[in-house]
Amino acid sequence: MLIKLVKVKRSSVGSYSSLQEVYVNINTIGSVTSENEVISLHEKNSIGILESTELSKVVIMEGNRTRSIIVVGSPSEIYNKINKKQILRG
Repeated sequence: MLIKLVKVKRSSVGSYSSLQEVYVNINTIGSVTSENEVISLHEKNSIGILESTELSKVVIMEGNRTRSIIVVGSPSEIYNKINKKQILRG
């Protein structure tokens, strides 16, 4: 089952530069943690998100390795999206 998340995307120079919709399989999510200090207020403003917007780090398991993405939303909001999909499926 897939959920749609909004990823904060890094530019080639390492700063956060844009937003991108991504679909993630809920069975591959290892953890979701709050990640508000990673992105500066200037970077938030430059990509069009409000200062008060919460961000989360989502760890995705891909076989024998993991990768992390920064997404828009608090950990509880991400959890609710995952839980909603499982209830609808079930």
